[in-house]
Amino acid sequence: MAIVISGVNNNDKITASDGTIDLLSGVTYTSESTAPSFRIGSNIQLGNAGIITATSFSGNNVVANHFINVGSNIQLGNAGVATATTFVGNLTGNVNNTGNLLLQIGGSEKFRVGGSGQLGIGGANYGTSGQVLTSGGSGSAATWSTINGTTINNNGNNKVITGSGTANTLEAEANLTFDGNHLTLNTSSSSSRIYLTSGNSADSSIYFGAQDDTATGAIRYDHSDDSLRFYGYNNSEKARITSGGEFQIQHFSPPDGSSANRAARSALEIKRHYPQKTSGNYWIIDNNGTAREIYCEMETDGGGWMLWHDHNAPGSKTSMNIALGGSDASPSSNLARGNYNNYAYYTVWIKASQIDATGERLHSFVTLDANGALKYVADYGSDFLYENVGDQYDPTRNYYFESASTSEYVGNTMMYQPQCGATGWENFSNGGWSEVYIREMDTRISPGTHRSLHLVERIYNFDSNGVPFWTLAESMHPTPHWSDFSTIYGETADGQNPNIQTHNVEINSMNGNNGPSIRARARGVLTGTFEYTFQLGYNWGWSIASLNASVGIANALRAGDADPYSAYTYRYYHASLYNNSSNNLWYPTSSAIWQSSDTSSSNSPGINYGNHVLWRETDGTIKVRDKSGTHSTYTYPVKFAGPLIMCSGAQSPHYTKLQSVWNSNHSDTLLSGRNRWYK
Repeated sequence: MAIVISGVNNNDKITASDGTIDLLSGVTYTSESTAPSFRIGSNIQLGNAGIITATSFSGNNVVANHFINVGSNIQLGNAGVATATTFVGNLTGNVNNTGNLLLQIGGSEKFRVGGSGQLGIGGANYGTSGQVLTSGGSGSAATWSTINGTTINNNGNNKVITGSGTANTLEAEANLTFDGNHLTLNTSSSSSRIYLTSGNSADSSIYFGAQDDTATGAIRYDHSDDSLRFYGYNNSEKARITSGGEFQIQHFSPPDGSSANRAARSALEIKRHYPQKTSGNYWIIDNNGTAREIYCEMETDGGGWMLWHDHNAPGSKTSMNIALGGSDASPSSNLARGNYNNYAYYTVWIKASQIDATGERLHSFVTLDANGALKYVADYGSDFLYENVGDQYDPTRNYYFESASTSEYVGNTMMYQPQCGATGWENFSNGGWSEVYIREMDTRISPGTHRSLHLVERIYNFDSNGVPFWTLAESMHPTPHWSDFSTIYGETADGQNPNIQTHNVEINSMNGNNGPSIRARARGVLTGTFEYTFQLGYNWGWSIASLNASVGIANALRAGDADPYSAYTYRYYHASLYNNSSNNLWYPTSSAIWQSSDTSSSNSPGINYGNHVLWRETDGTIKVRDKSGTHSTYTYPVKFAGPLIMCSGAQSPHYTKLQSVWNSNHSDTLLSGRNRWYK
């Protein structure tokens, strides 16, 4: 069955056949038309105006109820709006508009793009020139923000920029620059410092490297033990300064002689790495490579002395001879010079007492040549040590400084004539003692180095054979004027008493009986033979010229004594001349370290401001006389070969004037073909 409904001219009609409307054309609806569904073919064509609405558009077809299933092409005319609840899928192509492009949410504009490309937030809020978009976070809109500018003070080429402590301001450091290769810290008015701070158990380091190796060396401070370490080739440690001030070379812990496992090759090696070490027992490696515990002296003349041989040495001291199994009478053959570079590189230090003596009497430093023979001698003892006697030092003969048929330098159990210049030295049978120390060439010093020993400044050098020796520095040569004054008994500067006169030649301390006074020393040190001429006052107090051993004065100065130039502050040796009017005596007096009191000679009358002379002869004998011939020449009973210093008295009123001095260091440099440095 078919139904045909025709309109005007039979053009607009509805045709239905078999219950289906096959053709609908020219139909105008006066109101909304509804139907369960519309199925539209591949093309929807809308006119110039109208609205198409749908529940959703999904893919190419709409297949559910209450939607429009559109084919492959929807064409919109010149005007109208297409709306949908959602767009699912991709939007491709250009979004184009002749005006502003707006993005809205819920009908409210959130973002726009202006015709000139400007960006607006919530409308035409384009911000101002130079502003940037700043996120408001997950719950707030973005906003326009102004960028604050940064000022750099004192800017210039290659300056390093640092913070200033002020907002938006940096500082160009005037004294810190970097040109791409060099970082320079240059201060002219203050100290320059670089601080590296790390944890208490970490380290602060500066590394050095090359392009092919970034860490070949370093300077590192280890805070765990407060040590400063130096690294060299292969970034391995080469030296260290410990927290105690020890300087260690080539190994983190050089041998210190504290145990057999840490035995050193010599006492000088220990002193070199550990300069604060003091005298005591240390482990030393012998010629066979075995560690031996022996006594080492670490203070005298730079330290580093090893006790090589001794007889009745005071205190608990073990010599290398005893450690090797030798005895006084039969020294160990391991002491042979062939085991120790023929002794050409060694200095021998000999200390000894007189028979029955409790103090030290002999104090000599000897340099031996390659054959062990005496080469250079420096004597500090009370007995003159002759150089022109004695054979070479040869322990290979089982004599160690032995006095037997070869007349070696020092005997094992004795000191013998004529080398000590006095009788009574043949045996140490009543408590006497001797110590023989040895020290190799000191590699810490080089030719031209100055070193002071017992106030005698010496200069280090080598002879033509390469044997080291010392020469007396020019500053030690004596001149007749006073220096280094000490006030005694309350002396003050009040302009009333002219204590020092005539360009420091005269001490004229006239401040009443036992009043304030001044003591002084004459410039220089008297070594070898000498002659000193002076004048003594004839006053109530003792006017004094005193020759004091530099050993004792050095001890007094080291102890900080207020009167270091007194012959009795640190008794060692003195040979003095006293003169006064109250006792009316010309009074020579002397004492040595082992003597409990002075040995004196009372001669009357005293000399009224007369001239006197003190001198020392080549065998160590010291003499005095007055030039007027009132009294005969006095010979002091004890010889002394060591350095002496002329000192004044201190009992007011007193007067001592220095007149002239002669010292043999310029005219008597050789004795029996041998040089003595103290000459």
